[in-house]
Amino acid sequence: KGKEMQRSNSKANYIYSVVYQLLTVLTPLLTAPYLARVIGAEGAGIYSYFNNIASYFAMFGMLGLTNYANRYIARVRDDTGKLNYVFSSIYYMQVVLGILVSVLYIVYTAFFVKDNQNICWILFLPVLATIINLTWFYWGLEEFKITVTRSILIKFVTIVCIFLFVKEKGDLWKYCLILSAGTFCGNIPLFLLLKKYVKFVKVDVQDILVHIKPNLILFVPVLSVSVYRTMDKIMLGWLSTYSSVGYYENIDKIINICLGFITALGQVMLPKSANLVARGKIEESNRLIVKSFKFSTLFCSALVFGLISISDVFVPVFFGTEFLPSIGILMLLAPNLFLLAWGNVLKTQFLMPRGKDMAYIISTLLGAVINTVVNVMLIPIFSGIGAAIGTICAEFISLIYILWVIKSDFDIMKFFASVRYIVSGFIMMLGVVIVKQYVTVSLAGLFALIVTGAVIYAVECVILAYFKDDLLLEIMTIARKTIKHKLLRH
Repeated sequence: KGKEMQRSNSKANYIYSVVYQLLTVLTPLLTAPYLARVIGAEGAGIYSYFNNIASYFAMFGMLGLTNYANRYIARVRDDTGKLNYVFSSIYYMQVVLGILVSVLYIVYTAFFVKDNQNICWILFLPVLATIINLTWFYWGLEEFKITVTRSILIKFVTIVCIFLFVKEKGDLWKYCLILSAGTFCGNIPLFLLLKKYVKFVKVDVQDILVHIKPNLILFVPVLSVSVYRTMDKIMLGWLSTYSSVGYYENIDKIINICLGFITALGQVMLPKSANLVARGKIEESNRLIVKSFKFSTLFCSALVFGLISISDVFVPVFFGTEFLPSIGILMLLAPNLFLLAWGNVLKTQFLMPRGKDMAYIISTLLGAVINTVVNVMLIPIFSGIGAAIGTICAEFISLIYILWVIKSDFDIMKFFASVRYIVSGFIMMLGVVIVKQYVTVSLAGLFALIVTGAVIYAVECVILAYFKDDLLLEIMTIARKTIKHKLLRH
């Protein structure tokens, strides 16, 4: 009976996670076209620039708590006394860090921000929210329903408020307030529900300080990755214009939507890979890595070559003609999905399950350094294009380092079987480019190009399956069984 309840909870948690991921993907798809036309490139850039700065303050306020505290709470959750003590010691540390970071943010805004100071003050709310951000506690208890339900509700209210209150460029402050208030208010229910699960107790100062070192260690990769995921936009604001940040920001949203599907694969495969390694089934783990690498390449080839081929139609239709400079950025950042996908597979299925944490940290640090150097050199000359080149260089060097680390334990030549999917994607792109000569820059034209690309790629996959491509044969077999099962049920 207990096992049945456990399975039921796992399914429920999975459903909540899927719903939340879908909403995370749909939110920018729903709001980005509207906001691009209402607040424009400069407005989007101003928000992105100051929001990314605020996110750095918030990041330092949380350090590595998301992973560290989550695991710690999970270990002691069955012992009420230990749970109360551990929670209190971690949370007191979080409060001290949150207050310190909040004071620093106030000093930064009051003395160092010269323009758009009102926007900066509004964005203080997410920084202040780090003091009451208790997501880690509920994740440790596996109470996903609470956190996901709260997130879904906040996202829904945020979307409605954006369409109701943001009507013109002068409403930029309203847009910032809606998002900031959503972040802050979303954490209040988590704090109010605490008394149902835990209570505050008196703890020794030493037991608070002991959490700092492990949190700092886990914070290093978080900070490194953030440098070449968000620092681009901050450096664009420093070295170029707010409009350049806006052009880059909207393309980054599209790339992140695609990236969400890729990282989901890593999240699903990580525990399975770790389990195989723990049981000594290294060969089976290696076969799983190759399969995941091939699947990622198959998926990315459609996205990368599809985005490149439709970029000059997609950008004006989706974001408006003001964002035409974003076309070049999209064409450059689209191939980066390959690097992100391959890196994700190797990090989550090789480095992390086999305890190669230092290699993971070094790979992210290398990427951060390369990205910063290239950005400083190219952003003043090429603006958003320079930032895109910096990101690609960072991911490329990071991937090369990981391949160098694993080469003695893994036959990396097996990855080259994935080239056939890249060739298929390139052929699809040529087909779409030919059809593009006969369509207009409109929603109907964009839809026609997407359908054309999908049909060409699907036909190519069927042909590859005919020539005994094991991955595609497996996908087609699963699809046939699923369809047959559904038909029999009806």
